[in-house]
Amino acid sequence: MAQHTRIPQQRPAADRWPVAFGVGHRAIAGLSIRGKVRVIDETARVLAKLRDERGTTVGVSGMRPGWETTWAHAVLEAGLRLWAYCPGPWQASDWSGLQQREWASLLARADVVEYAGEQYSVAAVRRRTEMTVAAANVGVACWVNGRVNGETYRTLTHAVGRLGRPV
Repeated sequence: MAQHTRIPQQRPAADRWPVAFGVGHRAIAGLSIRGKVRVIDETARVLAKLRDERGTTVGVSGMRPGWETTWAHAVLEAGLRLWAYCPGPWQASDWSGLQQREWASLLARADVVEYAGEQYSVAAVRRRTEMTVAAANVGVACWVNGRVNGETYRTLTHAVGRLGRPV
């Protein structure tokens, strides 16, 4: 069952971004070890900067494998609260056993777990994207390839184009 938590919609001071969402490609799995380490280190650096300079206390993840679970780990390691916004409880059902265990472990450590739908649908995936962006003041993206037709692209288009979120 989804945990439903009312998130207060407060306008922070212009220089404060208390909630940051992370979106990125699965393709980090195809990077070299050196490339993966660089992505992980850069993610940690950006989160520390948001925490220390912008007052970020929460990181929101859509919980897709690849960079979004890397983001979720980094959020927790930075001492921030994790809000996990999933399209549904079925999200990891066709992933590898290792990915399923990682997903379940991260959900268990999250302060908030929200599901956009109970059964698979493209609409639930898109609702999760909208929920993730709407909850945040700023976004962080890991853009590995030049695709302009996937969920990462749709998330960024929604965040910047429709809601005016800085990314």
